[in-house]
Amino acid sequence: MYNVVFTVLPPLVIGIFDQFVSARILDRYPQLYILGQKNVFFTKTAFWLWIANAFYHSLVCLHLYIIYYC
Repeated sequence: MYNVVFTVLPPLVIGIFDQFVSARILDRYPQLYILGQKNVFFTKTAFWLWIANAFYHSLVCLHLYIIYYC
């Protein structure tokens, strides 16, 4: 249960409480949705940069594993 709580809880809390703009303001100003619809914050370049970052971190972890456990 310890692992379940500490792996599920942080993303759940961030998803619930992290708000860029409140729902009331979004209802009042629907033009704020346009940025998300036009993919201003998440482009294909940003996606591939995140993939490259994940690959780099996996190589670092693999390297550390090989050094300390092999």
